[in-house]
Amino acid sequence: MKRTFQPSKIIRKRRHGFREHRGDLLPGSYADAVLVERRRLADRAGDCLRQLVAAAVAEGDDDAALGWGRRLLALEPLAEDPYRLLMEAHARRGERAAALRLYHACVEMLAAELDVEPEAATRRIYAS
Repeated sequence: MKRTFQPSKIIRKRRHGFREHRGDLLPGSYADAVLVERRRLADRAGDCLRQLVAAAVAEGDDDAALGWGRRLLALEPLAEDPYRLLMEAHARRGERAAALRLYHACVEMLAAELDVEPEAATRRIYAS
């Protein structure tokens, strides 16, 4: 049986899963096992948020996409794709100034923290 993409079902399941994520696991601990598990849980939360953004976009709900995208950016401030997701959502809403502010914030973060320039995909969104 072929499965179809069901955004509303994904949103229900992932929203529940994300609620379980309460931040860093044992924030004061730096034991190797804790660090590995902390990273695994943070990665799962990021994947969950990406799926929530994609499902919200598929349903045409840019408000939800922006909300989930902001949470993703807070969780992964050094990742470029949350900036792109937010820029695209603002652009769909006709909020070009907000999209441009995000691009410039991304450029500044990448330069200050990683000493790199934005990826081609990010620059394409900026140029469009």
